[in-house]
Amino acid sequence: MMQEAFGKPGLASTWSTGAKSGVGTAMDDRSLVWFTLAQGMLNEVYYPRIDTANIKESQLLVAADDFFSEERKGTSHMIERLDAWAPAFRIVNTCLQNRYRITKRFAADPERQVLLQHIRFEALAGEIGDYAVFALVTPHMANKGSGNDAWTGEHKGRPVLFAARDGVYMAVMAAAPFFKSSVGYAGQSDGWTDISRHGAMTWEHSSAPDGNVLLTGQLSLGGEGTATIAFGFGASAEEAASEAAESLDRGFDVCLKDYVRGWRKRTAALRDLSASSGDGGELFRSSVQVFLSHEDKRRRGAMVASLAVPWGSARPADGSVGGYHLVWPRDLVETATARLALDDYDGARETLIYLAGIQQEEGGWHQNNWIDGDPYWTGIQLDETGFPIILAWRLHDAGALGEFDPWPMVKRAAAYLVRTGPVTQQERWEENGGYSPSTLATIITALLCAADLAVIREERELAEYLNSVADWWASNMDAWTFTTNSQLDPDIPAHYERLGTIVMTRPDVSDPNLGKLPVRNLAPDEPSEFPARDVVDAGFLQLVHFGLRSADDRHIVDSVQVVDNVLKVELPEGPSWRRYNHDGYGEHPNGDAFQGWGVGQAWPLLTGERGNYELAAGRKLQAQRLARTMERFAGDAKLLPEQLWAMPDIPAKGLYRGKPSESAMPLVWAHAEYVRLLRSLADERPFGRVSIAETRYAEGPPKLRNVWRFNHKVSTTNIGEALRIETLAPAVLHWSYDNWATVRDSDTIPSGVGTHYIDIPESVLATSAVLMFTFYWPEAHKWEGRDFVVQVLGDRNG
Repeated sequence: MMQEAFGKPGLASTWSTGAKSGVGTAMDDRSLVWFTLAQGMLNEVYYPRIDTANIKESQLLVAADDFFSEERKGTSHMIERLDAWAPAFRIVNTCLQNRYRITKRFAADPERQVLLQHIRFEALAGEIGDYAVFALVTPHMANKGSGNDAWTGEHKGRPVLFAARDGVYMAVMAAAPFFKSSVGYAGQSDGWTDISRHGAMTWEHSSAPDGNVLLTGQLSLGGEGTATIAFGFGASAEEAASEAAESLDRGFDVCLKDYVRGWRKRTAALRDLSASSGDGGELFRSSVQVFLSHEDKRRRGAMVASLAVPWGSARPADGSVGGYHLVWPRDLVETATARLALDDYDGARETLIYLAGIQQEEGGWHQNNWIDGDPYWTGIQLDETGFPIILAWRLHDAGALGEFDPWPMVKRAAAYLVRTGPVTQQERWEENGGYSPSTLATIITALLCAADLAVIREERELAEYLNSVADWWASNMDAWTFTTNSQLDPDIPAHYERLGTIVMTRPDVSDPNLGKLPVRNLAPDEPSEFPARDVVDAGFLQLVHFGLRSADDRHIVDSVQVVDNVLKVELPEGPSWRRYNHDGYGEHPNGDAFQGWGVGQAWPLLTGERGNYELAAGRKLQAQRLARTMERFAGDAKLLPEQLWAMPDIPAKGLYRGKPSESAMPLVWAHAEYVRLLRSLADERPFGRVSIAETRYAEGPPKLRNVWRFNHKVSTTNIGEALRIETLAPAVLHWSYDNWATVRDSDTIPSGVGTHYIDIPESVLATSAVLMFTFYWPEAHKWEGRDFVVQVLGDRNG
């Protein structure tokens, strides 16, 4: 008879910590299981896709007479790798009261949907028999901690703990059968509540439907204090239990051996960059493992940003928080580029093919999405449309496209950039829109790459047009984003700002010395708006990265100095940088988790980005030092976090200066920056430079040109500057430069990517004039019904 647990539905569910100490998966495509480790225990386990978590955490509880302890809080934790080239781990948890020690090893069965955990319990005081050890599992099936069903059962005589939701099933089974088992609701009838109160399992509930549930099994320890637990998954309870039983029958050591063998085979063909490192290649090998452990098995090339939910312990697990186990096209291409640095052309090409498959009909990509392409956030970030084009060009340049033809994807993406740019709704920090130096650098480079690929396809007129748009944006970069009146440093008033804004009272004005920039994630009592000229980030370094500007360009050098003065943080391990001044994406000053506001901390990926700039500037020694700094940031776990705590220590919150915050660890993008830096050091030149961009702008930005569009209405241009009028439909330009005394009609020219244009004759732009115009729309058979004006400024001798 089923005995239902009391206290339904249990306490509200949250995720586990975002700061992981280990991540892994088997290299065999038959295994659709990924796992993470943190705080001395198993955390999220993903199945059947890398974006679908089914466990919050699993830890051991220990009880004896007048003694109760849980691994997470009652032990010190040590983690080490079992093999240099495989994410196989040993965790050693030692009781803070020196009563016991637990050693755990983990491996995913390469042939099944199973994660195995081998346990060895040692009594440091008394005998093993004096203690009872319990496995406590918190299911969060199909990405949700609520609405889970749990029950106890059997499989061929073995006791099994089951959990399920939305067609995903988990079976937890031990090689030596559980001595007791129970299911219950969190904070009410669960095993932790029972054992912490009573010192033993006194409740044996067999059912806990539709709630935040926990599974508890008392382990039957062998004479050496060992046990093996299997977490099996499937599309039914029977399938999950069968998978778990078969792995247990194979044995942990056999599965671990196969697991390591698969990883060594996969990594053997990759370029080894250990010689460029300062730690014997430890962080390099870990970075390779991070890349491959964040890739889906059914959709090869698709990688999530991190197997973590930032500040997960304070974030609800009710389906409202996607975490970082989502695909960001920007992060994905950054990682694919790092895979190119490893000569992993197949992996990078699979990423490009995946991106082509999830491209939106209009040519862009969602801000982020689940593995199957369904969007999560839908903001428009133009760099995330530019990056896939650049990846396609890189693979073409390396002769590594294979049989895949990226041109349809590239042409649609370039068309989207042309129609939508140069203003982006969000820049790379996903919080604000405007003229972003980082985004502009990416989309200019993307159009140059698309133009080069258009030439190969013998679409030369399209190539010429794409180059002209790139030149327009490149020639206006400084006019849109370079302030000359900053108040940040009295000695350097001119520098690139984070975002050039449009003056709301004058939509035609984009003066970087004017405008206010709203800043998100700040405390309710803080100002939320600042002069745009006084908010900086290091995004302009993308200009150097792609080859659009030289490292010794005066504007770049001055901007670097301002960034160092405002954003650089000297940590015990070395320097890092905050994203931008006034950043609020981080913990509260008292160490509480980010909950809509906080203080942004130091980002290791910016240390890697800076290292590549230093190498471009000819300072190889400094670039090497920054690589060593990143290695120190990785710590014992050899994982790079999203953010490092850059404030005084708060031991009670586990926050120490220079150590990971609880944001997200590992961040795949950070590992990509490190690997790219190692490759740059090995080549003694920045890896990732786009040669056609470097060549086109070797002598500096092109001659200034202006473009008038309905979404970018310039009101003035200067004598000698080119002026183009663009529309999104065929039109007749009805225009005059002498106050309608003389009138001309000019048909627009199709660009080939959805825009239509007319270049105003140079003779008109050679003198001061007022250009007046309107449009007739032949397809709609109607006039625009209003006039527009562009004034040509300057004197004919200027």
